[in-house]
Amino acid sequence: MVDDDDLLVELLSDTLSSQGYEVLTAGDGMEALEKVRQHHPSFILLDIIL
Repeated sequence: MVDDDDLLVELLSDTLSSQGYEVLTAGDGMEALEKVRQHHPSFILLDIIL
């Protein structure tokens, strides 16, 4: 999940984790790209207006 709103990231991350999903978070595009290279996620949820 990529978003610069920490509260939103925390709420969505907690919700998805409680449903059994592994959630990786990033606060900006550069951090997200680093995590994508390392973890190869199946799905990315991102805020396009950071």
